[in-house]
Amino acid sequence: MKNARASLYQFSKEIYKLKPWEKFSKENIFAIQLPDASSPVYVSVWGKEEDAKGLVVYRDTKELAYFFEMLLWDYYDQTRPEFERIAYQTGIHLTYEDREDCSKKEYRTIKESGILFRGKKAWPRFIEYLPGFEPLILEDEQQEKFTAILKYVTEFISDKCATENNHSLADSFEVLTRQYNTDGSFQENYYELPEIAVIGLSEKIIPESPFLLTEFEKQRGLSLPKEMVVWEMDIETIPRAIYTQFSPRGYYPLLLTIVRPETTPQFWTTKLIESDRVQMQRNFLRIIIQSGVRPLSIIFPIFSEAKLSAYFGCLLEAVEIEVELVERVPLIEYIRKKTDKPL
Repeated sequence: MKNARASLYQFSKEIYKLKPWEKFSKENIFAIQLPDASSPVYVSVWGKEEDAKGLVVYRDTKELAYFFEMLLWDYYDQTRPEFERIAYQTGIHLTYEDREDCSKKEYRTIKESGILFRGKKAWPRFIEYLPGFEPLILEDEQQEKFTAILKYVTEFISDKCATENNHSLADSFEVLTRQYNTDGSFQENYYELPEIAVIGLSEKIIPESPFLLTEFEKQRGLSLPKEMVVWEMDIETIPRAIYTQFSPRGYYPLLLTIVRPETTPQFWTTKLIESDRVQMQRNFLRIIIQSGVRPLSIIFPIFSEAKLSAYFGCLLEAVEIEVELVERVPLIEYIRKKTDKPL
């Protein structure tokens, strides 16, 4: 284990010396396929336009889809709460921080590795991100596998920093993939990224829930009179993790906001736990029943559509409420601006 840790920190030190963020931007994704691996990992280097310097290893196309979702936010949607970026992060992040940013465990592990680090923004940290969960320091049992990945990533970066120009995703959705053989040799080719990744979040990433409530609840919803008004609906992450005795990793609850436009708009909020989709649908239906009417339709902001449709699409269809997609939900955005907490 000590030798593995020494290698992990040695590779991170070599990457820091190479300063790949001076050459690569985060969109300059490349792929590394380890010997005998069935699929590659994807690497994005951060620091050219961002304050934080380092890289992210996305272990599969599902994790990569969240990266592209955030790229879409950068280009088209500046209204999302900043914390959503943390809640939507995926992959294993290697970042370079100040000594004071390292936990006691991280500092002890670095010292035990025997690899020396000095200076500002030069101390490596390895953080695993899962969407909807609190980020955690990479566990010991994961470090050995990540060391193997980082070995080849370091070699790739060293080669490319010394030679050719970048291949940019601005030109195409192809990535340069280096496939390693067991003897250390490799082949390089450009491959087009799968659609499931480049379109961001979709039903292939967040599976759709069927209608999960009872027939009685459905009929109760259908019995409500329908008003010819369009309501607004959005969902966001609450930046306070919840911990349970069953998992050491905290998870972030969600906040559903629904607005009924009137002279004085009505709005409702309810806290949701993503793993309990039955209760999610029940909470939503209770709001509709409380209002005493069914809206003709509900508008979703485009960048929340994947989640909202996955959680509530079949429920809305069951109670005959149409869905429309819009770029923005102005009433909800106005309410957010008037509050200091997620809404």
